[in-house]
Amino acid sequence: MDHLEAKGIATHHIEVLNSTDSLVHKLEMFPIECVVRNRATGSHM
Repeated sequence: MDHLEAKGIATHHIEVLNSTDSLVHKLEMFPIECVVRNRATGSHM
């Protein structure tokens, strides 16, 4: 998140509290799903 903010991109991140917890702004979520596979797909001719 620090990298994004350094590039001028706003995030919900406030600070890292410890190795497992972060303080963040509460946001309203909208349903979206992204599936990333470890191989290219498509037709091969």
